[in-house]
Amino acid sequence: MCYRLKGGAPRENLGSLKAFAFDKTGTLTEGRSCITDTMAVDGASAEDLLALAVAVEALSDHPLTQTIVKDGGERLRGRDLTSATDLKILTGRGVTATVDRETVWIGKAEMFAVEGVPALHTATTEAIAALRESGRTTMGAQG
Repeated sequence: MCYRLKGGAPRENLGSLKAFAFDKTGTLTEGRSCITDTMAVDGASAEDLLALAVAVEALSDHPLTQTIVKDGGERLRGRDLTSATDLKILTGRGVTATVDRETVWIGKAEMFAVEGVPALHTATTEAIAALRESGRTTMGAQG
């Protein structure tokens, strides 16, 4: 995207800038976040993982969950989706809910293996590290 600057004042102001914002998720350029990658590990399918995330996040009202539900729902169009119950919000970290009588945890990688939340599998932490290295915002899931 290119912008044309008119006059000398905007160019002069560039010299006093102390920070620039770079868009990694589409939020700045498109005005909304979007799902960029779904990486399943330990024999799970990306489609099953996404279906689980959509089921759980459909119960939440956090702005990022709206992205998961919308984009995930579009990617899974035509598939029967399961439902989640008993959503519990872990403020600033993630959520937990029940899907098919199993507890599911979704959130920041740092929420796992702390305060009774099960640890992520090594393959999951490696996938998260790789995504973060490429500038992605990540979420882990365990269920």
